[in-house]
Amino acid sequence: VRMFHYQVHAFLKSLLTLPDVGEGQREFVGKFLDFRGVFKRFTTSVKGIKKFVCPDGRVRTNYLLHGTETARRSSAKPNLQNIPRESVVKRIFIAADDCLFVMLDYKNLEVRIVAALSGDENLIGALLGGKDIHTYVASLAYGERYEKMVACLSLSKEEAKSKRIVRRWQRYFRERQDAKSGMFALIYGA
Repeated sequence: VRMFHYQVHAFLKSLLTLPDVGEGQREFVGKFLDFRGVFKRFTTSVKGIKKFVCPDGRVRTNYLLHGTETARRSSAKPNLQNIPRESVVKRIFIAADDCLFVMLDYKNLEVRIVAALSGDENLIGALLGGKDIHTYVASLAYGERYEKMVACLSLSKEEAKSKRIVRRWQRYFRERQDAKSGMFALIYGA
C-alpha cells in the first residue's frame, strides 16, 4: 500500500511537467498535492500526537541517549524530532508555567569534526564564514554559484512560483539534498 501511495504521488508530480496537460488540470493536481501535504502533516503531527496526551493535558516524550545507529539522541512515543519545521504545527506545544522550550541543533557537528580532522581548508573556510555547508558543497559539485543558490533557496516555494523560477528552486533544493545525503554517506558509510 505504501509503495502504491508513492507511485501515485510520483505520477501526479510528473503530470505537472507534461507539456500537453492543461493549465486547469495542472492547477488541480498542484492543489491536490498541496492538500495531501497538509493532510499528512495534520495526521502525523496533530492527530498522531493526540494519543500521547497525558491526563494533565501535556505531552511527554521518551528521550533515548543512543537511539540511532549514528549515536545521536532521539525521542520516541511520540517522536518530537519528526515535528515539521513550520511554526504553525509547533504552536500546539506550550511550555508549562515558568518553563521554556529549548530547541538545540548541533549545526553540522559531524561536518565540523570531519573538516577539523581532514584539515580541508575549503570546508573549514565555508564553516567559519557562516556558509550553509550543504549548499556550499552542492555549488561545488554542480558547478553553480553559491550566492545564486542561496538567493534562490532563501525564497519560499510560493515566492519562487510567483517569480517563475520554481524549477530552478526545485533543482537547487534537490542538489542541496543530494549534497547533504552524499556528505553523510561519506561520514557514516553507505
